[in-house]
Amino acid sequence: MKTAGFSKSWIVFFCFLITLLCFVLAVTTRVRVSEKKEYYSAEQVALYLYAYKHLPSNFLSEQEAEEEFGSVSLCLAAGYNIGGGEFSAEQREDYRDWIGNYSDKTSFFECDIYPDRGKCISQQTRGTVRLVYSSDYTEVYFTDNHYGQYEIPGFVFYSRFSLNALSNSFWIAFGVVCFAQAAFVLAAFFSRRRRPALWEGLCEAVEHFVWFCFELVIIPVCLVAYPVQILYLKYKKRKREKRENKTKE
Repeated sequence: MKTAGFSKSWIVFFCFLITLLCFVLAVTTRVRVSEKKEYYSAEQVALYLYAYKHLPSNFLSEQEAEEEFGSVSLCLAAGYNIGGGEFSAEQREDYRDWIGNYSDKTSFFECDIYPDRGKCISQQTRGTVRLVYSSDYTEVYFTDNHYGQYEIPGFVFYSRFSLNALSNSFWIAFGVVCFAQAAFVLAAFFSRRRRPALWEGLCEAVEHFVWFCFELVIIPVCLVAYPVQILYLKYKKRKREKRENKTKE
């Protein structure tokens, strides 16, 4: 019975460990944006649009770029992106795809993304990569072929979930594992008199997990504190030796 209880407790311990791992991965893989920062990648700009309902501060309209820098290429060279202009949602015969195949909305704006800024500057062009977003900031689309002018699909929908797909997957796994473990804990609690080995195994697993978390926190602290202590003792020793040498003089 002890061996069975021991093995069960370790199984539960590893389940707790998986839960902790899912939580850590969900938090660390999360892509976040701040209103005070500048962003250039399509994914980060799309998240920014969803979160703050306007473009980051490193975006200027074409008119602002020409007024401030004299030309779009000089604006790009200064580190700015062009964006905020109105995007026509009307279907064009010379384009192979159009936004109406993806959205029922009729009012959109656009902004430039420059995977190769140097090439755009040298060729004095804005390139073909854009984000097209609805005027109410509920839909954001990515296009790297100038709105479907050259090929299909012309647009790829960037949802909030897809922009953080990895993190969201870990959050889902975390929720599922938590639910399963909560059900197991309740089952073990209500059956503790009929099956005491199950309850004992759970208590032992919790004890293992608590000690593991404690060691996980304390070991990095010790790894930092020990070298600091050595350096501090050496500093005190040198100071004492200098003081003794002055006294002898």
